[in-house]
Amino acid sequence: MENNIQIEGYMSRKAIRKYLEHYNDIKRGDYSWKETTSTGPKVYDGISGGQLNRIMIDQAIEKLPKIVQACCRARWIHDLPAKETTKLLKISRGMYNHHCAAAIELIHEHINGSTIGAMKLLQAIKDE
Repeated sequence: MENNIQIEGYMSRKAIRKYLEHYNDIKRGDYSWKETTSTGPKVYDGISGGQLNRIMIDQAIEKLPKIVQACCRARWIHDLPAKETTKLLKISRGMYNHHCAAAIELIHEHINGSTIGAMKLLQAIKDE
């Protein structure tokens, strides 16, 4: 069996984080999705994988709890310094980091839904 298990439509936490880190570059067209990750959705109806991923991530960000969404947008979309964000939101740096990590996790769950269980099962079978 291959070292990497892949399920079509599944996006890893690592890919989500990389996408968020390069969000504005990708949106401007200065950075391609292929540079961000080696996998992604296929082209559907003329929509590239990068565009589809952006749409999925944007929709997932909209579903985040307000404080998590605020931290996510401040950090990755608006590139605000953490010190400025924590002061503006009146939260500690630890809470800011917690909310940013929660954003990655919740976006991952939103995008992948039921495929998370399938991925865990396949990984367990592979590890046996």
